[in-house]
Amino acid sequence: MPPKKAKKVDPEVLQQQFDQWKSSPEYEQIKKMALILEEQNITETTKDFTGEWYPYLNQLYDFFKFYKIKTGKLKEFKHEQIRSTFFAQKDEENIKYQVDGIYCGVAREHQDNSYHCRHKFVKIMNYIKELDDLNPETLQPQKKLVIGFMKEFISFFQKHIKNDHDLIYNKQLAMTLQPLTNLIDINNQYKKFNITFVPIVEKVVRNFMSKVIIDKYIDYLQEIFRILWEEYQQPIIPILPDCHRLFYKLQLQYDKEKNKIESLYLNPLHSCFNEMSKTLLNLQVYGINYWKTPLNQNTKLIDDIQNLINADIIAEKLLGNPLKRDQLNFVYQVVGLIAESDEKIKENLLNRDENITSKAIPLLIIFKQIQRMLKWKLAKKEREEQMRVQSEKLQILTQLKNEESLKSPLKIREEEKKIWMEQQALLLEQQKKLEASLPPAKNAKGSKGQKGSKRDEAIYGRYFILENLMDEKDREEFEQSVEMLRHVNEAVQQDMQDFYIQINNQALKKKLKKNKNQVSYFLELSEKQNADIMMNVVRPPEMWNYPKIIEENHRFRCIAKPSKCYEDHRIDDIDRKINNLAEKLYGYRRFTWKEIVERVIDVYANKYNEKPTVIDPKEDPNWIQPDPSPHEIQVQRNREIKAQQLQATQALIEAAKTSSQTFQQEENKEKAQEAK
Repeated sequence: MPPKKAKKVDPEVLQQQFDQWKSSPEYEQIKKMALILEEQNITETTKDFTGEWYPYLNQLYDFFKFYKIKTGKLKEFKHEQIRSTFFAQKDEENIKYQVDGIYCGVAREHQDNSYHCRHKFVKIMNYIKELDDLNPETLQPQKKLVIGFMKEFISFFQKHIKNDHDLIYNKQLAMTLQPLTNLIDINNQYKKFNITFVPIVEKVVRNFMSKVIIDKYIDYLQEIFRILWEEYQQPIIPILPDCHRLFYKLQLQYDKEKNKIESLYLNPLHSCFNEMSKTLLNLQVYGINYWKTPLNQNTKLIDDIQNLINADIIAEKLLGNPLKRDQLNFVYQVVGLIAESDEKIKENLLNRDENITSKAIPLLIIFKQIQRMLKWKLAKKEREEQMRVQSEKLQILTQLKNEESLKSPLKIREEEKKIWMEQQALLLEQQKKLEASLPPAKNAKGSKGQKGSKRDEAIYGRYFILENLMDEKDREEFEQSVEMLRHVNEAVQQDMQDFYIQINNQALKKKLKKNKNQVSYFLELSEKQNADIMMNVVRPPEMWNYPKIIEENHRFRCIAKPSKCYEDHRIDDIDRKINNLAEKLYGYRRFTWKEIVERVIDVYANKYNEKPTVIDPKEDPNWIQPDPSPHEIQVQRNREIKAQQLQATQALIEAAKTSSQTFQQEENKEKAQEAK
C-alpha cells in the first residue's frame, strides 16, 4: 500500500498554535537556557568542556523532565560527567593523542560512546540556541527531532557513566590537571602561612614550616614552567627560569621607601608573583571544572606567568646574587653623585648622552672603586691596630692575675693539671703531624685565606665590587692605583670627583658654542664659584687639611682642577690609570654594562622598562658554547616530531577538503547532465 499522505494543517491554525507555544512555560524555560548559551560556544570537535555550566545543566535536566524523558537513576547532569565525554579522544593515524606530554588516547569503544554523547548534547544545545529561528511550520518537526535526541542522549550517557567516565576523568583528565592542582594547593598553603604569621619574627621562629612550603612551591612551579617550555611545538614562555633563583629574589629584604633602586626592580617582581597567586586562588574558588586543558588554554594564568618571568629576567640580571646586588647599589650611588651635582648635568644624564655612559660614569665608577679599596684597607689596618692594643692590655692583666695566683694554696694542684695538659698537647701535636703527612682530601673546604677573606668581607664590606665586570688581569693595576691614591689629600680627591663629573659638560658646551650670543650656563657657574672666596681659600692648593672641608657635605665645584694641586704630577699619573681602567670597564662586557647603567638612570627618571633586554652570552670573553644535554636533545626532538605531526594532520585536512570539493563538482556535473 502506498504511504498515507500527511494531512495538511491550516496555516492559521499553525500560527495560532505557535503563538500559544511562545506564551507557554515551555518557551520561557527554553528562552532562559538560550540566554545562558549566548556566551558559550562548543561543537562536537571541542576537546574540553570547562566554564560556568552549572546553571545550564541544572535547567537542562528540568527541561528533560518537562518533556517527560525517562532519566533512570540520573538525578542531575554533573559537569564532570559531561566533561569526560568531550575529553575522550582517539589516536589519529601514527599520531598519539597527548595533552601536556601525557598520553590521553582512549580505546575505540570508549571513544565511540563518548562521541555519541557529545554529539547528541550539542544537537540539543543547538536546538535551544536556535530558538528564534523556529516558525509555525518547523516547530513540531524540530520538537519531535530534539525529543529523539534527548532519549538517545540518556541512553548513551548512562553507558558512558557506567563504562567510560571513571577511566577518562579520574585516570586521564586528572593526570593532565595534576601539575596545576599541585600548584594551586601549595599556593593556598603559602598564602595561608603568610596571613597567619604576619610578623617577621613569627616567620623566623616557624622557619621549618616556611622552608617545606617554599620547597614544594618551587618544585610545582618549576614543573609548570617545564610543561610550558617543553611540551609545545613553540615554547609558551620566553625562557625556562630557575625557581630557586626566583624565590631567592622574592625573599630579599629591602627598604621599599629608602632604597629606590631595589624597590624599582623588586616591587614589579612581587606584584607579578602576587597577581599569579591571586589567579591561582581564583581558580581554586571556581573549582576543577574551570581549569582548562591543555595548560596553555588558561590564558589569565599564562599571562601572569609571562609577566612574572619578564620581571624575573630583569631582576636576575641586576639582583640575581649578592655580588650583582652590591654592584647595582654601588653604581646607583655613583650615578647619584652626577644626578645630585647640578640640574643641568642631571638633565644631560636623563637624556642618556653618549658622553655620560661611555666616559663620565666609567671614570667615576673606577675612581670610587679605588677609593673604596683604599678605605677598606685603612679600616682594616685601624681595626687591627685596635685589636693589637687590646691584646697588649689583656696580656698585662693576665700577667697580674698570674702573679696573684702564685700565692694561692691551690698552686700545687694547678701545676699537676698543667703537666697533664702538656702531655695532651704533645699527643695532639703528634696526631697533627700524622694527618699532615697524609694526602689532602678531595672535598676539602676553602683555605684559611678564603675563610679570612669572607670574615673580612663581613666586617668591612666587599673589597672589589667590579668582579666579573673587569678582567682579573686588571686587579694588579687597581692595587697600584690604590697605593697612588693613598698619597693624595682627601680634599684633592673631592676635586678629582668633581673633575670627572664635569666631563658630562663637554657635549653640552659644544652645542652652546654654536650660538655665540648665548652665554654658557657653566661659564656663569664657573664665574660664580670663582668669586666665592670662602669656598676656594680653604682648599688645596691655598690651604691644606682644613677640617671642615672633609667634615661638611661636599658641594660640586665645576672649577675643580686637581692636577694643579701637586707639582710632582702624581694626579696626572693616577688619572692615566683611571682612564685606562675606565676604557676596559666600558669594553669588557659592554652590553651588560650598558644594561646596568640604563636601568640605574631609569630610577632617576622615575621610569620602569617592562621589556627585558637580551644579552648575548658570547660577549663574555670566557664564555664557551656548552654542549646540549641529553634532555635538551630529547626536547628538541619532541618538538620536531610535533611539528611533523601537525604538518601531516594539516595535509590530511587539506586532502579531505580537496576530495570533498572534487566529489561535489562531479556530482554537480552529473546533475547538470541529467537536467539536460
